[in-house]
Amino acid sequence: MASTPTDMGAAAKTAFTRKASGLVRNMSLLDAAMFGLLSTGGAYTFIYLYPLPQYLTPGANIPLLILLTVAFSMLVYFVYAALGSAMPRAGGDYVFETRTLNRVVGFAVPWGSNLIFWLVFVSTGAYVANTLGLIPIFNALGLESVASWLGTPAGGTIVVLVILATQWALGVFGFSMFRYAQRYVMIPFVVIGMATMIIVFLVNWNADFAGHFNAYYAGTGITYHSVQLAAVKNGWAPVGFNLRNTLVWFVLLAGIIPFTMFAAQGMLGEVKAAANLGRLFKAFLYPGLFMGLGILLVPWLLMQHAVGTDFMNQFATAYASGAVTPPSPPNINIFAEILAPSAWVVVLISLGFIGGGFGIASVAFMNAGRVMMAMSMDGRLPTFLSKVSQHFFTPMLALSVWAAVAVPIAVWFNYGNQTTVIALLNGTMISAVTVVACTVLGGTLFPRTAAGIYATAPARPVTLFGAPLVTVLGAIACIILFPAIIWGLLAPELGETSTTTRIFLFTIYASGFAVYAIWSLVERSRGVDTTLATREVPPE
Repeated sequence: MASTPTDMGAAAKTAFTRKASGLVRNMSLLDAAMFGLLSTGGAYTFIYLYPLPQYLTPGANIPLLILLTVAFSMLVYFVYAALGSAMPRAGGDYVFETRTLNRVVGFAVPWGSNLIFWLVFVSTGAYVANTLGLIPIFNALGLESVASWLGTPAGGTIVVLVILATQWALGVFGFSMFRYAQRYVMIPFVVIGMATMIIVFLVNWNADFAGHFNAYYAGTGITYHSVQLAAVKNGWAPVGFNLRNTLVWFVLLAGIIPFTMFAAQGMLGEVKAAANLGRLFKAFLYPGLFMGLGILLVPWLLMQHAVGTDFMNQFATAYASGAVTPPSPPNINIFAEILAPSAWVVVLISLGFIGGGFGIASVAFMNAGRVMMAMSMDGRLPTFLSKVSQHFFTPMLALSVWAAVAVPIAVWFNYGNQTTVIALLNGTMISAVTVVACTVLGGTLFPRTAAGIYATAPARPVTLFGAPLVTVLGAIACIILFPAIIWGLLAPELGETSTTTRIFLFTIYASGFAVYAIWSLVERSRGVDTTLATREVPPE
């Protein structure tokens, strides 16, 4: 359909004559649900929940934190389902924010959050798959030399480049390949890993953990009692529940559990029945409940029972303070291996981390290409990025460009200064919540700022006391999210107060505003009014 007034030049008309996108809806709602589950990273979320929170914020109650975040996530799921069912197109946050919030903010925030910061997801996903997956497997099989090499910068770089090449092949040469890998490799690996840990904890419900611990660390000089002594010496003391120290970690989990709606951040142009509000909401909700309750809460409670809350906190304090140096950082997978020191247990648990790590890297890769494509279709990026292969029905050029940029990031991630790398990772955490907050704000304003789109939206008849439900739930979510982001930026425990992290955040988001301004000047010089594109829903 032509979007350009008749008094503009032929070049402008050509620039805004938009045909079908070329994408094909071959992704079921079940695929979208699995896609969202992979986006959360699965089991490796425990890396963030232990041991630093227990060391930095004594009295933090992780099970309560998980439950509160799951409850909050339901607000996000409905807002994204309301926006997604009204605009089921490629581009996700970019499309939602430019149509309901502001075209400048709607470009700059997804540019920073969904394109630039997501570049690190390939490396972090590969790091998880390598460090918590491949290395433990090779060690368990007696191939310590291979495991040792994989732990070097060279080994880590090779792993991430192989994963990136695999993702590029899955993403470019037909979405059906990715769906197959998701259904029959990545998700099964995650399920196998988590099921193994749960079974181990259940079988060892009343086991003598201290005895298992001493046997596992025999020869290292680390004993159950030495950990307790080291913890006390370094400031550990029994403390009761602390609400502040629990809630401060909400910003972290708010960038994980709600993200089972990840398909809505770019892939809805290929999801069947995406225009069905109820079914789309369930596609976000069910994996969110499975992630929050099945993958996080239940294993945590079982681990807490088997290990003991006090010893978990003592081990966290002794390790984080440097008083004890175990071969591997204490975590849920280590506790499971302590209770069942079998090569088979190690392999099965490690498969979960391989599936989760590869999965988070893959879904970021798939989404980023669609976001670039949507920006290009609106005239905000070069037009070649919107081209879709007529044979594979994928945005090959956009995916290839993003993959090419991810390569030097992967090398830097492994060879660069690790303090700087961690600073960028900290910025990634806040960026994930920031883009959701902006989209939720757009959803809150949706009935007013995009009245034409809302008039035919599936969410329009759904009200609460006469007010649009998307506005009510969106407003509640905003009241929670925006103060949480500010708190997260100021709380020293989360690492966002470092100068390097703040420079990353400022520079990356500022680059989005700069790119928008420069590209607008270029297009304006050609007589093109690119603001017209954001006044309508993108094409199928």
